[in-house]
Amino acid sequence: MSLNNPLGFTFWVLITSILLGAASKLPSLVKSFYKRPRRGKDLRKKRLGDVVLKSRDFLDCNFSGVEMGYAELRSCDLTGSVFANADLHNARINRCDLSNVDFRGADLSFATFYNCYLAGAQFDGADLEGTDFAGSRLGGAKLQGARLRRTTFFEANLDGLDVSFIDLRGAQLSSDALIRVENMHLAKGPWREATFSPPPAHMETEGGLLVPKWDDSLASYLASKGCDLDVAKSIFLAKRTSISLDQLIDVTRRLGAANAPTAQLSGNDA
Repeated sequence: MSLNNPLGFTFWVLITSILLGAASKLPSLVKSFYKRPRRGKDLRKKRLGDVVLKSRDFLDCNFSGVEMGYAELRSCDLTGSVFANADLHNARINRCDLSNVDFRGADLSFATFYNCYLAGAQFDGADLEGTDFAGSRLGGAKLQGARLRRTTFFEANLDGLDVSFIDLRGAQLSSDALIRVENMHLAKGPWREATFSPPPAHMETEGGLLVPKWDDSLASYLASKGCDLDVAKSIFLAKRTSISLDQLIDVTRRLGAANAPTAQLSGNDA
């Protein structure tokens, strides 16, 4: 079709405008495709290095053994994904949803979890040395056997976190770190080298060490369990450095039932 023909010229102008319009939309289409949620992807043992992921969704994906040291994740949804035995040292993870994520055995040393949602996350056996959980929510998370040297929890919400049998020596927590008393192990050992700034309301110092203290929240909880508070308090003050909350309740009930005014714990109770 000749361009000298007015109709031919109009035709080519129309075709050119259509092609240019489609080309202008191509980047957004590619971007939309790239950012679409991934679900159930198998990414085991991938070497992703210091990858940067922003506003990406990887739901129920398998990142086991992946290498992501110094990676940066922002506003990502990784709900239900598995990072077992993954290498995420020095990673920067900001404002991500990490609900029920499996970090068991992972290297998270010196990583940063800033304002992340970690409800139900599993950190059993993970290396959390120097890890920063500032502002994150860890309700229901499991940290049994995790290494917590110089781990920081400033302004973190630990409501519902089971701290029994967790070694917090060297960990740093703020008074804003909320710990439900019914899940707290009263023994001094796991807390003795923890640093609080300032000390939380349910703790106090004794002989230079941080120990649980008798307060209204503890008393209310014990009362809800049917414990005689006078008996419970005498046991608590005498044995708070070596007795767990479950043991305190059990012994109080037994001594209360026997109308014992004072508490003497056997070697099995302590």
